[in-house]
Amino acid sequence: MVVKLSEIDDLSRPEHRFLEPGDRCFFLWEYTSNRGYKFSEANNLILNFKKSPDREGRPEWQYKEQAIEKIAEAFLRSLGTEWLRSVTLVPIPPSGAKGSSQYDDRMLRVLERLDEKLGSSLDVHELILQRESTLADHKADQRQPIES
Repeated sequence: MVVKLSEIDDLSRPEHRFLEPGDRCFFLWEYTSNRGYKFSEANNLILNFKKSPDREGRPEWQYKEQAIEKIAEAFLRSLGTEWLRSVTLVPIPPSGAKGSSQYDDRMLRVLERLDEKLGSSLDVHELILQRESTLADHKADQRQPIES
């Protein structure tokens, strides 16, 4: 899978109601909801990446581990060593709060794996924490409000 950064532009900005015209937002893959893992390589990767922590220890857990590795590698290839070493990387927290059985540290693990690849030279900090668990957006009828 060839991966390169894509930018949300004026045509797609209305799909992201909290982005303002001056904001620059990039992404690596686009997930197509309700289409399953067979729909695309991106869907397959993202669904494996989002495997619930209650699946750990089961045979399919290896696919989550592989997804974490692939995503760390894609960040490295698309962002570059020089840029990565010049910024602070902040993982976005999952819907499960730390200490919850549904807490999933997948984004932190991607950044830690990336840091390992670069000889522990990155500035990675958990600056945003989820105070209490919420229903994951992909399991909810409607998205959680950003204000909560």
